[in-house]
Amino acid sequence: MKQSKIIQEANERNYDHEADMARSELYRLAEYSVKLFKMIEPGDNLEGWTASKITKAADYIGSVYHYMKYEAKFGDEDQDVDRDEEMDYDESIKKDLTNKLAEQWQERKQG
Repeated sequence: MKQSKIIQEANERNYDHEADMARSELYRLAEYSVKLFKMIEPGDNLEGWTASKITKAADYIGSVYHYMKYEAKFGDEDQDVDRDEEMDYDESIKKDLTNKLAEQWQERKQG
């Protein structure tokens, strides 16, 4: 019993909150991305530095996504996480974002 409490305390000390912070940042990123998408009309002229920042952000996020996707598929084989369930979750989020963007696009075209 004592050993499990010691192990539990050690695990709590090693928890660095990186995942929580990353999820918070990703939420903000998604929120700002949708707002920017609404602000930028097709055919608008953007200043070079703004387009560059958007491209860089997309590249960085893409790099992290592809790394994590690779790790999920080929990483530690001993993990007890159900990867199929995670992929279903990824697909549902992708579908939700796609639907929201399509709705916003239709609203923008109508008025």
